[in-house]
Amino acid sequence: VSLWDYDALEHVLIAQSLLEDGSYRVPPPTPALAGRTIRSGAREALYKAPLYQYFLAAIFAVSGVNFALLLPAQALIGGLASGLLALIAWELFGRWRAAAFAGAVGALHPMLVNSASQPYNETVFVALLLGSIWAFLRWWRAPRLSWAIGAGVLGGLAILCRETAGPL
Repeated sequence: VSLWDYDALEHVLIAQSLLEDGSYRVPPPTPALAGRTIRSGAREALYKAPLYQYFLAAIFAVSGVNFALLLPAQALIGGLASGLLALIAWELFGRWRAAAFAGAVGALHPMLVNSASQPYNETVFVALLLGSIWAFLRWWRAPRLSWAIGAGVLGGLAILCRETAGPL
């Protein structure tokens, strides 16, 4: 199995389809992607949450269908997620060492580093989820409508980013 099979390949193919004809489907792999594996052939992609594919399509619209802009963007989003993890720890424990430790663990976590280096939706999803949790904790401490709306919007975007996030 190569690095870009299954989900990663489907994300890229759906983004290409969005750019080419506006359809939300998994088209047959292009000749450049021959030999790679998609789950069950070309078909509508209604089983995939749409936010990440639209994110990819926007990146590809600027840079072409390559990863020259995508991977640095995902690395920045991963850094944002680590910062959010530090802010959550600060909100919960009120100690800078706990916040620094949590942020460092997030920045160095192998799964988060790996997902930022491939076209997977986990990096964007984790950042949105952590943003939602942080906004909720801010609302909990200082009940302002803006924090509640922020938590809800970020949580909703997280659900739109990852199809298994519905139970959130």
